[in-house]
Amino acid sequence: MTPDIVEEFEGRLGSPELQSRLLTMALTILSSRALVWAAAIGGGVVWGFTVAHPDVLRIVSASLYCATVLFPVLWRDSK
Repeated sequence: MTPDIVEEFEGRLGSPELQSRLLTMALTILSSRALVWAAAIGGGVVWGFTVAHPDVLRIVSASLYCATVLFPVLWRDSK
């Protein structure tokens, strides 16, 4: 890249401190939401498999997953 293009990009993006703060905020928001989505999708998959092939052991394991993974994550985010 030529120096003129680099200076133009730096002028548009703002100061490095602002970039750092925005990136930190975005990663914090993404990591918080990603954990909820992963737990919810995991719970849906576990219960979907349990409903498709019911068995006492699968029902117990799906319940334990929700009790130990999904509910604490949702509880944390509800505060």
